[in-house]
Amino acid sequence: MDAGRILIVDDSELVRAVLRKVLEAAGYRADEAVNGHEALTALRHNPLPDVILLDIEMPNMNGVAFRLHQLRQPRMAGVPVIVHSLFPDSYMLGSIMQASAYLTKPANRAALLATVQQVISATQTSH
Repeated sequence: MDAGRILIVDDSELVRAVLRKVLEAAGYRADEAVNGHEALTALRHNPLPDVILLDIEMPNMNGVAFRLHQLRQPRMAGVPVIVHSLFPDSYMLGSIMQASAYLTKPANRAALLATVQQVISATQTSH
């Protein structure tokens, strides 16, 4: 079963591994990027994901810079983003970044899966 494709963008290998395990157990395909540069490369060269799970604090290109670049690229601008951050004010960052949703780390499994499904469903019904 393929419930959708998720791009996990986070510099923590442990966070990526945990998110990937949870998402794949729920039927999603999960790809990973360690920073914004790698995520942009993935978006340019691979099938577009249904949603991007995006950390804010990363080396080389943080989540805010990534999102600004993403929004300027017509091919990838429409891919929804869920901000996934340690910042307790991630909802404010999510709003500024025009994110579809936000989760504060560590998000529990149920909240993560519900948010991902909600964002994917909203995107599918708007197309």
